[in-house]
Amino acid sequence: MLIGQWIGYYQYEISALPFPLVIDFSEDGTAEKYDPNEGFQKVNWDWIQDELKVDTMDYVVTRISDELLELQHSDIKYVFTKLVEPAYKLPADSQLQIINDHFWITRKDYQYDDDLSYKEVVKFREEGRRSLKSYYYGADLLIEQQEKVCSKFSLFKNHLFYSESYRMEGCDTSYLNLMPVEFEDDKNFLLWEYKQRKALKKRYCKSEPFEISDSAFYKCKKLFIQPFYRTELEYKGDKPALQKHFGGIFEKQYVATDEGFISVIFTVNCEGKIGDYKMQLTDIDFKEKEFSLELLKDIVERVEKLEEWKIGKNDDDELVDSKKYLLFKMKEGRLVHILP
Repeated sequence: MLIGQWIGYYQYEISALPFPLVIDFSEDGTAEKYDPNEGFQKVNWDWIQDELKVDTMDYVVTRISDELLELQHSDIKYVFTKLVEPAYKLPADSQLQIINDHFWITRKDYQYDDDLSYKEVVKFREEGRRSLKSYYYGADLLIEQQEKVCSKFSLFKNHLFYSESYRMEGCDTSYLNLMPVEFEDDKNFLLWEYKQRKALKKRYCKSEPFEISDSAFYKCKKLFIQPFYRTELEYKGDKPALQKHFGGIFEKQYVATDEGFISVIFTVNCEGKIGDYKMQLTDIDFKEKEFSLELLKDIVERVEKLEEWKIGKNDDDELVDSKKYLLFKMKEGRLVHILP
């Protein structure tokens, strides 16, 4: 059951952490390993009873089946899933050529904590992924924004993999993931990601191009983005400046049914740029509620123009990304309060 290619995605003690690795076990006691940070390695392996030795590491095999392999080392558990041969027989280098030659569209449907959905058109390039993300309220477009991520594709055996970097400062280090690419045909492919023993598939379809901008939003570091009160992110001028910035909305009368709370959640990166939007819409009792498109557009467009940030810092006094939210209280179609 062990012979073949396995992909590992997380290790955990208290919380889940990325563990991007693929390993190919051969019958002769040798194996090949690949991860996007260390590259390719040839190692030896041996399995006696419930102990598996790979190179210099000893693991206890806690579970193995045709699809799942769990290993224990000290207090850390490593989880692997068996890779299978793709149904669409296209060489991996040809897959990569098709991906690089075209623009691709994907869509994220509504999430339990987000009243916005989005679609994004993506261009994979050698220096990283660029995307045009369009946020929707129902079928109506609210806002568009370009984003960028350091990323790369890797070929291992007969499989093509995609990885994204942990930070923007260096695209050749600290890759977070290793996502198998599965082509359905020459117009559609899937990126697989394993989380908590489940395979999540994101479909990409060929799309029309967009004009790439150099001013795209990015997260300086993709993991462990702290809330604003931990990084001491502030808006210059504090509440009076925010009241002034949203003055046009305070003065405007919207439909009377616009009553309740509109929460806009976003990331302020280490350069004071805003992106990665979410929205929660509730009535006065915090139950789900609909609001007018005009009001939501006005709020999101004003949020996008917030530029005077005192950027958050970590314990080492480095400028960092911060999670921020603004809560707009509406009463009978009038904006009456902004929190916090």
